[in-house]
Amino acid sequence: MGFNMKQWRTLVRRMFRSGLSAEVPNDEVATPAGAFALRKDEDKDRLIGDRRPDNWVEAQTGYPDLPYAPRLQLVLIKKRHGSRLHSRDVKDYYYILRNLKARLAAQVIGPRIPLPWLDDLQNEELDKIEPGEWWDSSRLKCAGPSSSCPKVQRISVTMSGIMMRDTNAVTVGQALHRSILRAYHVMQQGTELLPSMPFPQTDMIIKRCLDRRLGTSRKSCCVTSSCGRAQIGPEPTGAMPCTRLRGSLCQRRRRREES
Repeated sequence: MGFNMKQWRTLVRRMFRSGLSAEVPNDEVATPAGAFALRKDEDKDRLIGDRRPDNWVEAQTGYPDLPYAPRLQLVLIKKRHGSRLHSRDVKDYYYILRNLKARLAAQVIGPRIPLPWLDDLQNEELDKIEPGEWWDSSRLKCAGPSSSCPKVQRISVTMSGIMMRDTNAVTVGQALHRSILRAYHVMQQGTELLPSMPFPQTDMIIKRCLDRRLGTSRKSCCVTSSCGRAQIGPEPTGAMPCTRLRGSLCQRRRRREES
């Protein structure tokens, strides 16, 4: 299978030249399986992802988070690849990540790339050469002994960048990356959960709806299980009552009805 990775290679080279990317030291253990979205304008290509060390969502959940994060999305990947995707608002950025916790506060871990991608880095004309391989194809294809793996030295890179709101480019990048993951049987069709819940601060989100016509209260509970799939069921005992949801619509409606 042939995948066009020219834009990815070009972006990596530009970011190394500009100081926005660097190799992860060999004495540190990191297992990145990352992807990033980029602008289609070659003159303005940037990594989409701006890390912030003072992120309370990341501190609470233990997973990396990025700015402008109104929604949560999970993509489940086969266990043997040891990766899960925790991203916020796919309109802004998209990545798959697993790396050292010490680095999460300041950096984004990028993909494992072939070392030849960085040959003659200062020669900008080489940026436009077609790399001819997907960044992680050898890792996904190589299931046998190490002797059967391609003899291509690869490095893990850290990237920090600029948040850019080119939603169309990010959507295209996300669709492309997912298609590649499916083609290599890393991710199965239908394992994505579409963004649906704003800022879940716990594993449980309680929703209450008032049916004005029947004058009854309907309650539902959305529970995110350990595998990331949403389950619908009755409200559990001790759940957060509606009156504690600040400024909630149902609370205002109840007051109007009581008055």
